[in-house]
Formats: sequence, C-alpha cells, structure tokens
Amino acid sequence: MLPFIASLCLGSAVFLLMEVVSFNARQRTATLRRASTYGNLRVRSGPDRLRFRERVVLPMTHKLARLALRINPRMTVDQIRLRLLSAGMSNVSPTGFLAAKAGVGILMLVFGLAFGNSFGFFGGMIFAASWAAGGFALPGIVVSSRARARKEKIRAELPDALDLLAVSVEAGLGFDGAVD
Repeated sequence: MLPFIASLCLGSAVFLLMEVVSFNARQRTATLRRASTYGNLRVRSGPDRLRFRERVVLPMTHKLARLALRINPRMTVDQIRLRLLSAGMSNVSPTGFLAAKAGVGILMLVFGLAFGNSFGFFGGMIFAASWAAGGFALPGIVVSSRARARKEKIRAELPDALDLLAVSVEAGLGFDGAVD
C-alpha cells in the first residue's frame, strides 16, 4: 500500500510542477486569444436570441393548424388557400386561418365552460361543445360571406368593365391597352 501512495504523491507532484511551469504560456495564449477577438461583436445564436414571434407564436400557430386539420380531415391547405383567394384575403396564410379556426374554437369552448356551469355538469358540457363548434365554424362562415360578397361585386361591375373595354377597342386601342 505504501508504494501505491508514494507513486500517487509523486504523480501529483509532477502534475503540479508541470502546471506551474506552463502557467505563463497558457496565460499568454489565453490573452492572445482574447485580444484577437477584441472588438468583434458576439451575437448569441440559438433559442435565447429568437424573437417572441419565432419562439412562441409561430410554433403555436403550426400546432393549432395541425389541430384544425385533425378535427376536420376533409379540409386541406390547398382548399383553404383557394377559399381565401376567392374571398380576396390573399394576405392571410392558410396556416394562420386554420390556427384562427382552432383558436376561436378553443376560446369559445372555454367561454362555454365558464357560462355553462349554471346549467349543471351535462348541460355545461353540451353548452361548451356547441359554443366550441360554433367558434370553430365562425371563421369559415366569415370567409364564405366575404367570398360571396366579392363574387356579387365582380358580377355587378362586370358589364361596365366589358362596356369600357369594348369602347376602348373600338376607339383604336389594342386589347392590351384597353385592358390597362
């Protein structure tokens, strides 16, 4: 046992001696490394530098959109995109619309649970479920009504536009010029 302790002490002494001898060289390289990066901006990357929108809002939007697609599997993103375009809502993304459907449905479920407690447990559940279904359907109803109104507006303005186009072509403009 004594030779083991002696070799352990000798090894520790050699290690400490090498640490003391190389301290100045290590300190010098660390100082040079710090000096070489002096004045450079360090931008932290990763989740702590992302904005609130990228950290919270966008992932929640995608989760809510997946939930809406799970609730109504007949609905596709392409169908939603076409419905939004026909309503003239090209600035709304299909993912955002689906997230709004799910979000309004969840919000109405919470309100239904809060207001439905006065009807008892089963009455409250029925009240909450009906409010949630109505909240889920509400954004689709709004888009459908806007699409219908836009379609009627185009239908009402089409004869005037065609008349103006015909007059412009008869006046000698080319078709492209008349359309412009």
